[in-house]
Amino acid sequence: MNKIFEEIFQLSSAKKRDILAQILEKKAIKLQYFPLSFAQQRLWFVEQIHPGNSNYNILLSIFLQGKLNLTYLEKSLQEIISQHEILRTSFITIQGEPQQVIYPHLLLKLAIFDIQELPKAVQEQEIKNLVFQEAQQPFDLTQLPLFRVKILQLDSQEFVLVLTMHHIITDAWSIEILVKELIMLYQGFLYQQPVNLPELPIQYADFAIWQRNYLTGKVLENHLNYWQQQLGNNLPDLKLPTDYPRPEIPTYQGAKKTLLITKDFSEKIKNVSILLGSTIFMTLLAAFEILLHYYSHQEEIVVGIDVANRNRAETEKLIGFFVNQLVLRISIAESLTFQEFLQRVKSATLDAYSHQDLPFDLLVTNLNPKRSLNSSPFFQVKVVLESIHSTSLDFPELTINPLTNPTIQTQLDLILRIKETSQGIVANFEYSTDLFAEDTITKMMHNWQEILDKVVTQTDLKLTELLKQLKIFDLQQDIHNKVKHKQEIQQKLKIAKRNISTNI
Repeated sequence: MNKIFEEIFQLSSAKKRDILAQILEKKAIKLQYFPLSFAQQRLWFVEQIHPGNSNYNILLSIFLQGKLNLTYLEKSLQEIISQHEILRTSFITIQGEPQQVIYPHLLLKLAIFDIQELPKAVQEQEIKNLVFQEAQQPFDLTQLPLFRVKILQLDSQEFVLVLTMHHIITDAWSIEILVKELIMLYQGFLYQQPVNLPELPIQYADFAIWQRNYLTGKVLENHLNYWQQQLGNNLPDLKLPTDYPRPEIPTYQGAKKTLLITKDFSEKIKNVSILLGSTIFMTLLAAFEILLHYYSHQEEIVVGIDVANRNRAETEKLIGFFVNQLVLRISIAESLTFQEFLQRVKSATLDAYSHQDLPFDLLVTNLNPKRSLNSSPFFQVKVVLESIHSTSLDFPELTINPLTNPTIQTQLDLILRIKETSQGIVANFEYSTDLFAEDTITKMMHNWQEILDKVVTQTDLKLTELLKQLKIFDLQQDIHNKVKHKQEIQQKLKIAKRNISTNI
């Protein structure tokens, strides 16, 4: 050993520094192992069954116009990686059990693609290609990182940023946190003003440990008893009429139709909700439940809803996979007025919220519902309220515009996503193209709007009368569409005849 020390002693100062740096680096790479949260565990199991799938890729793509400092952008992202352990986490198996592996450091290098020399039309296609490729390219959960950041430089003042993350480390709330911190840090670097991110009292792995310790004994028993009473007895499958037979193996390919409810009418919905002691979400949900009853003719409707699952202050500023799914089972009696039915929806929703701590994955494990490869457990339709916080999302000296993801993948038959904006309520109907044609979803969307039009002005309207009026409206839509289709065919024939005459 003394001989080794003598050899080191005789080395140059530069060599000694190199050896010291290597020793410190080896000491720094001290991995930490933690259990997965229940939500993470579900996605991990999905990956074991269907390895290399991209169904849980979450994509954020934005167009940036102005003076973008790529160095500051990279440094800002590096700070966020240092702040949140979950961004330095991969997943491995130890003695048959999945474990989170947290690395002390992760060096980020932006992938920048300079396409300034390409024509505008080719640039637009390159943007579409990148977004599509990122949506389709899977992650390996055993390897870091479980996110990708790519930049397309269109010219000196135009850029496209594409951020892709696996759902096992993030959710919609987390994306908001990431963007907010990115703007804060970038602004600090740009104006040479040091920014201190808020100190995190816990990390995501701490939440996973707490969750597993908390959901035991009486706490677990009370939650399970509630959900057993709600869901355990002959839970009906929602049977919406479809345009195509359900395939044995779903493609998970989807599409989207968007409805904008005007600002004025959105205010009316809000005012009626307040008047009836409800929330906008509950009112929109009640109208949607009526729509599902109209199509399925079922007296019990089962749908899923999402909750942020951040009802503890320690989790509010954490990036991670917290969102939970709840199951609502609501019976519809056509003798009720809309106001009475809304109270039923409100009661069921509040009860579910009070038991939201039980992860959906644990619910599936304990109640063991009927499963199949071509359907999800408990529900095939979901309603999601997408919250938008008041944080400004403007980069300094840059104009931001989000880009639409051209591909939609869906695990369910139908998802209604509701978002309150300054222009009004935006409702996106995401649907499985394995089951539904675009015209069917368009018609369904208009029927939902018609229900809202009726119930907001007549809260005491009985559901029997409402459904009669909806049927009349539905028939009128069909007649209008047939007339429009006939006119389009006649117009095409006229153009064809004109072209033939001209050629002769």
